[in-house]
Amino acid sequence: MTVKDTNWLELIYDNGDLRITIDEYLADGYKINAIKEFKLFCNGVVSSIPEWANKPTLRRCKDTIDIYANRLNITTKMELLKKTIRDYYNSKGDYLSLHTNTDTDFINEAYDKMISSAEWKPTAKILKDMNNLYNKYKLTKRNLKNV
Repeated sequence: MTVKDTNWLELIYDNGDLRITIDEYLADGYKINAIKEFKLFCNGVVSSIPEWANKPTLRRCKDTIDIYANRLNITTKMELLKKTIRDYYNSKGDYLSLHTNTDTDFINEAYDKMISSAEWKPTAKILKDMNNLYNKYKLTKRNLKNV
């Protein structure tokens, strides 16, 4: 991801209404509409955008939405992982361990970086660690026997 990419992503992150609209389109599977919405936003429908963002190419809009959609997918999975850990400890009735858990801190820190910085992205090791955590905490029949 180049600095140029992060500048375009920050347009989405910094504009709440645009972000909500794009999130809704992506959630419904309408990536083309998300691209159109972003292009309209950049073409001067909103006057609060920087000068460099005027008249973007369709390719630039598509690439920006693709990167944003990938980041949205990862943050959604992080939210699922946080819920999985919370459900695991709730099923055990062990609320103290939930709040002192370093795994939860790890996920929260990565999540906060992901939504607050367009430049930060998780490494392959972080994603692998998150997968391992999901497998550790998901409520399976085997895990339920240990509860």
